[in-house]
Amino acid sequence: MHRRLMLLVAAWALVGVVAAGTLGATPVQAAGPTPGPTFNDPTGTESEQFAIMNKIMRAIDGVPSGGTIRMAFYSFTIEAFADRLIAAHKRGVNVKLLLDDHETWPAWTRVQTRLGKNLSAKSFAARCRGACLTENFPSILHTKTFMFSSTGGKSWVVMVSSANPTYKQARFGWNNGYTIVGSTVMYEAFKKNFEMMAAGARNPDQPTTSPDAYFTATSGKHKIYFFPKAGTGDEADTYYGILGNIKCTGVATGYGSDGRTTIRIAMYQWSDLRIRLAERLWALDDRGCKVSIMFDPWKVDPSILRTLSAPGGRNGGVTIVPASTDDDGNGSVDIMLHDKLLMIDGSYAGDTSAKIVFTGSANWTNNSLHYNDEYLLRIWDNAVFTSFLRHWEKLRAFARTVEGIGSPFADALAGRDRDGVRIDFERPDGLD
Repeated sequence: MHRRLMLLVAAWALVGVVAAGTLGATPVQAAGPTPGPTFNDPTGTESEQFAIMNKIMRAIDGVPSGGTIRMAFYSFTIEAFADRLIAAHKRGVNVKLLLDDHETWPAWTRVQTRLGKNLSAKSFAARCRGACLTENFPSILHTKTFMFSSTGGKSWVVMVSSANPTYKQARFGWNNGYTIVGSTVMYEAFKKNFEMMAAGARNPDQPTTSPDAYFTATSGKHKIYFFPKAGTGDEADTYYGILGNIKCTGVATGYGSDGRTTIRIAMYQWSDLRIRLAERLWALDDRGCKVSIMFDPWKVDPSILRTLSAPGGRNGGVTIVPASTDDDGNGSVDIMLHDKLLMIDGSYAGDTSAKIVFTGSANWTNNSLHYNDEYLLRIWDNAVFTSFLRHWEKLRAFARTVEGIGSPFADALAGRDRDGVRIDFERPDGLD
């Protein structure tokens, strides 16, 4: 595994030399995207690693002249992605891009040179100073949204992902993506959010307090939530309210496990300022829910781990599983969980036969709730749940099982990195 990963790192260093094939293919008119989930596998072939990004790039290829592409993301390094956007612009597509300002890459520089920075033009590639909607340090533009007015003959297409268009997130991070096709309600909601961020990019002097930018939209099985959200405390925490809708027993036949609601979580980053979520999950497990959590041990506050593993629960305690690896012990993550995922199977909001997926860009940090540009998507659908469950179980098989909290988490529990420096759990992560 280590030898293969070293080869992948070497290949990634040659960012300008992408092999002909999936990423190096010449853009062609593409068929319209299929709705539903897409997952990558950082341990698989290049095609499996880039499954999410390839689907987005095919959608770029399918946008006709006069169509519009809107995208917002935190990082951008994939050269083939830049090629597709530049080609779309050349054939008359309106290409509107927003990016966080934490770093500059050659792929972005090329696109920005061709599209320009003028936010009033039909095409632009502009950056927000931190988050688009607030300047609270270190707020960031952290959403990953990809919108197409039409592509491959299909209208109102929205794609979202936990991954940015970067080599690192394809090759070293477990991620999920999701596509919505033909929903004007969802498309217009994403467009509204994009235009709000673009307006913020035009005015760099944004407030340092959380603005009233939170709104939701619902259409069929989908509900979208956009952040930042104003307010403080438990009642202002959207996820705290979501967890409060769960009942642990009385589950319909064929749902949950042994008559109990199951809660599955894969969360990359989780800070002390959202400890209320850990407390509520411990309480749900105590009331009979079966709670399993995968996480990155270098990106979770030690107080979260201590809360989740607190003794005294009546049902065996929360299952806690690290899902990021540093096999050679050099202090650098080899492969990491990057999903931000909650799955509920059982009783939710009065429905005893619910299978629901919550996915998005937002980690469980205070900034993601109150200061960053983020999204959260709810999908209430049995078939979609089953697809996400397969991804979760594949990630679970990859992860290291934890029996309690022991030596693998000594640094995480102490709140130190490999050099003994205190971890700042609200700091934006360069691997994102």
